[in-house]
Amino acid sequence: MCEYPGEGVLSPGPESRADRLPPRGVSPGPGIVPRRPERTPRAAARRSLVRATGFDRIWLVERRTLVLTIDVEPDWGVEGWLAVEETVGFLVEQLGATGSGATCFTTGLLARERPGIVRELAQVAEIGSHGLSHRRLDKLPRLEVEGELRLSRDMLQDTVGEVLGVRAPFFATPPDWLDLARETGYRYDASRGFLVPSQGAVPWRDEPLVSVVNGFPVFAVGTMCESIFGALPMSLFYLRSSGPFWKWLLPAEPRLMFLHPHELSETAPIPFGGIKGFLLGRGRGRRARTIFSHILSRYRCISCKQFLLERGQL
Repeated sequence: MCEYPGEGVLSPGPESRADRLPPRGVSPGPGIVPRRPERTPRAAARRSLVRATGFDRIWLVERRTLVLTIDVEPDWGVEGWLAVEETVGFLVEQLGATGSGATCFTTGLLARERPGIVRELAQVAEIGSHGLSHRRLDKLPRLEVEGELRLSRDMLQDTVGEVLGVRAPFFATPPDWLDLARETGYRYDASRGFLVPSQGAVPWRDEPLVSVVNGFPVFAVGTMCESIFGALPMSLFYLRSSGPFWKWLLPAEPRLMFLHPHELSETAPIPFGGIKGFLLGRGRGRRARTIFSHILSRYRCISCKQFLLERGQL
């Protein structure tokens, strides 16, 4: 292959076509591929500005690893599964088409009432426990918490087999949470997180994604726009709520993200009015699905189980 700076790259052939190169501004003839323009000081300055403002994070070349988690729970404010039934096909299709992994933290009641949905999700994702009924466990007596954890795990295992991980609903855990999780047969926890923006530095900002507490792996939710003044949890809610600027929130070094099927729903009702209903519904459906698909293509998405296995922690 012959190369002539500033003009073009010639396709291979028995003889050179240098004499057939068109002048600048003229479309090249057959067999001649236009060459990318030489770098100029102005282009270099533009690239430096992009890096300085953080815009380069939008176009990452290397795919970073993201632990993707999906909290499969009843619809907002009601005891129903409309959103889950609507979105399970989309989730299975997207995860399967991209070869991505995820952990679906699922309630035990879903396994009892809709076992087919849980089995369908298990084809492309790891299944973990999200409690039995999605009640706040930090407000229950110890025996009730133990019952929720044990029954949820038993129902899920009867449906799909081995269940290793657990996540407390609303990330709300009682003081002896890890002891309870270990006693009821779980192998790791993913309840270290927050739903609303932090009011200061995130406690685990300088810790690894997985902390081992007395031999028990504990995952922590990742953050976005982190600073000494606070941070946003890496969740689909804040991405879809940011309108057309959601790409600017995506971190270059992701950790763990969470989302809910009802955020991807286009038809399930929101049983709230006023500002709460507006905020919960903003960017729901079409935009949320676009963001989800973009995340699967941008990051190397894996499950909690796969992350631990790759690092020999399970």
